[in-house]
Amino acid sequence: TERDLFGRLGRLITVSPGTAKQLAGEFGCDPARMGIVSPGTDPATRATGSGGEGCAILSVGTLIPRKGHDVLLRALGRLTDLEWSLTIVGDDRRDAAHAHGLRALAEELGIASRVTFAGEKADGALDALYSRADIFALATHWEGYGMVIAEALARGLPLALTAGGAVAELAPAACSVVSPPGDANSLGRAMRRVIYDRALRAQMADAAWAAGQSLPRWPDRAAAFETELLKARG
Repeated sequence: TERDLFGRLGRLITVSPGTAKQLAGEFGCDPARMGIVSPGTDPATRATGSGGEGCAILSVGTLIPRKGHDVLLRALGRLTDLEWSLTIVGDDRRDAAHAHGLRALAEELGIASRVTFAGEKADGALDALYSRADIFALATHWEGYGMVIAEALARGLPLALTAGGAVAELAPAACSVVSPPGDANSLGRAMRRVIYDRALRAQMADAAWAAGQSLPRWPDRAAAFETELLKARG
């Protein structure tokens, strides 16, 4: 159905080069009829961190299999010798069975006392969680862009990610550790040093903050989208 639909459209506007490449390779879309307009990111206050002895990790994403929260839990389950806590923000009603399974997995791994399933949060409450975090983590299997990653960069948070979809395009090497999708062993090894080494984390935070200041803003994105619409007309 999508292949048929895409072939009938005058122009396709994608959110990332990775998504455009996938549309061309897997859906047969003509690259000449595609444009790329990534989303904008609002300016944000730099995160101050947890200020505690341990490392506060934040993950934001609906509790569905694609977001890979189980991969993140398994990665952290290998790091119980380190001081860390994890807060997962996201809708737990869309796939209630999967959300229940994630809570059961945390119990099985012996890390339930360190993990908070916070549910959905309004903007102000989410901003507060970003501000108090030391690391942002997302073990997604695929993202077309990665809005929450951009929002973490805008706040100067080091990133621990899996390279699902367009994630690697968005995450600068200086402020991120990136593992293959679904690979909890690799992610755990990558996160170990970031959690343990405060000096490294501070360097990554500086790099994240610098990268976040260069993210495209919404007025610019609106203008770029308008340009793509005009191409579709003519």
